[in-house]
Amino acid sequence: MLSSIVTRRRGSATGSASSMDENAGVMMLWDHLTRQRSGDEFCSDEDESDDESKKKTRLFHSSSEHSWVNCYTPRCVTARIDRGVICAHRHIIFATVIFFAIICGASIGTTLCVARNYAREAKQMAYHYGTMGRQLLTNQMDTTLNSIHALMHGIYDDEMLRDIPFRIGVADQPGSAPFLSPTDYTLDDEHAGKLRYVRNVTGICDDPTLVENYFKTANVALHAARLHGVFIHHATLLPNGVVCLSSPSLESSGYALGQDLFHDPHDSAIIEKVISSTGALFYGPIQIPRTHKHSNLGVHEPESGVGDIGWEKNHNEWLIYIPIDMPDSRGYAFKNHWGILEVSLDWDKFLHGSGILPFFEQRNDLGFVLKRENGDERSPAAYLARSKGVDKIDPKCFTWVELNYRDTEERWTLGVGVANGYRPPWFCLGIGMSILISLFVTSLFLFSLVTWQSHKDFLLEILPARALHKLCHGEVYAEKFDIVTIFFLDIVGYTRMSSEMQPYQVMKMLNDYFIQVDRLTKKHQIYKVETIGDAYMCVGGCPDRCMSPLGAQRVALFALDVIEMTSSFRLDDGSQLLIRCGINSGRIMAGVVGEIRPHFSLFGDTVNIASRMESTSKSMKIQCSDATYRLLRDAPDYDFNIIERGSITVKGLGEMNTWFVNGATKRRTDDVIMDSEKDKSTQSCDYDR
Repeated sequence: MLSSIVTRRRGSATGSASSMDENAGVMMLWDHLTRQRSGDEFCSDEDESDDESKKKTRLFHSSSEHSWVNCYTPRCVTARIDRGVICAHRHIIFATVIFFAIICGASIGTTLCVARNYAREAKQMAYHYGTMGRQLLTNQMDTTLNSIHALMHGIYDDEMLRDIPFRIGVADQPGSAPFLSPTDYTLDDEHAGKLRYVRNVTGICDDPTLVENYFKTANVALHAARLHGVFIHHATLLPNGVVCLSSPSLESSGYALGQDLFHDPHDSAIIEKVISSTGALFYGPIQIPRTHKHSNLGVHEPESGVGDIGWEKNHNEWLIYIPIDMPDSRGYAFKNHWGILEVSLDWDKFLHGSGILPFFEQRNDLGFVLKRENGDERSPAAYLARSKGVDKIDPKCFTWVELNYRDTEERWTLGVGVANGYRPPWFCLGIGMSILISLFVTSLFLFSLVTWQSHKDFLLEILPARALHKLCHGEVYAEKFDIVTIFFLDIVGYTRMSSEMQPYQVMKMLNDYFIQVDRLTKKHQIYKVETIGDAYMCVGGCPDRCMSPLGAQRVALFALDVIEMTSSFRLDDGSQLLIRCGINSGRIMAGVVGEIRPHFSLFGDTVNIASRMESTSKSMKIQCSDATYRLLRDAPDYDFNIIERGSITVKGLGEMNTWFVNGATKRRTDDVIMDSEKDKSTQSCDYDR
């Protein structure tokens, strides 16, 4: 293979000119050889259109003043050869596609596994912080409930407080505190309808001793709660569901003194739910009535500008209702309960006191949402608390933990969301890189396959497959063939032609011609052995074995096609090429000789006789021996036109009778069937004998 041309500067103008012509001729031959090697069918019109400009460029460089190695190789040659190998071996495409699918699937699968681990770790981290936040809220709620229970124990211990329900009594029963009538207050008609659920508890709930005892008990409990970060606005006692006592003042509770919540339709549903529960109930955030003025009957009028009965929204407060059951054995008419304790809790200070807000503010990649699952008509807000920027987090990226408080019926859930989501930020880049890496590795794999297949094809062009297999395993290849048919070809007048032509012109002529002959060997399924100068040798029935008549038929048809092709082949100057052909059949020994540049060779007298058939043949004639004539007579598919030449003198062999093969006619299908039946009957007769 010609890889470079070294151009040296000559001392004289004549030397430079001859060197330039020689190099130009060699480069023209190289271009021709590479085009033939790669196959013209793989070259594009665009590439061939640039041939003239490339030749001029190479001539310019070859005649440059300085010596340099011109390693120019047409860039399309390698691509053409690779495309030719891929098109000839379709399994390379399937193998490459399967390899890409495996590599791409493995790389993407690895990326997905890493992303899944990332998501699992993010969920574990969110759950870990969720459990820690739950513990903070639980501790704060336990402190709140402990403070409330301390207040309840103070009520248990005070006998006057325990007697309040009996003094108030059940509504509309004899001896109980009556509802106020319109004559009992001086408000106008507009306010009179709103106070019809207030009972007259004068002398009961405003007893100075009772009020003082409750204030002392409540203040101790509320002060202890404040020390633990729990801020309670007020604690109101509702014996028999009637507003009676409140600390620090009744104004802070938002109720009217003596208001019967059990009969008030606005609050009756809540009271019913509280007394039927087994623990504390939470309501909020809600609208809480605020009153600030006292009348002579204890009815509180609203401040101006606040509303008709003083309703103002306070979304930072929660109302906690706890049914009170006294430990004594006395029966209570209020659903077997003493009454209800209502506590107003400052929710913002509750959250700050729990430490959950600063806990999550330290993590910019996390956010939390506190959600209530058992909301009611008076607490429409489902979300109790949330951190800053939590609205930007995908709802699917939250991990939820439940908060179940003791002695309550509350069901809260704390959701911790990951700001970046469960999918890693490099996920799309990882998928893209996986595909790119897969493409790169697949391209290397394809290059390796093409290179390996090219080497294999090149070796199979030199050596038969069986010989190559044995040589690769370190064995000696030698094989005997009983009957094969050998063909020789020689160009008439080659010595004279080569002396009149330039060397590169001779090489171009031989290459163009023998390429056409090579294509005919593939067409007729015979094996090219070698070319020596202008001689061409091939064989039928070796190394791929077949029936002897079939091998002879293939070689004869090949020889006829060579004669026909040669008759239409023209040299560059328009002259015709003339050849001689010779065929012989017989026994040979085939083998590979040597380790350096191993060569597949045929040995035996059959080879020598075939060579003599060629050398003694006539121009544009195909001469065969008696052995080949007998095989062609039994050819399975063709009838050959064979004319006897007669006896000729063969050097080293004496007189031999030879024949000229002039043509062939394909048999009809009916004739082939009749011949096959005739052969079967002949074989059966032979068996009978």
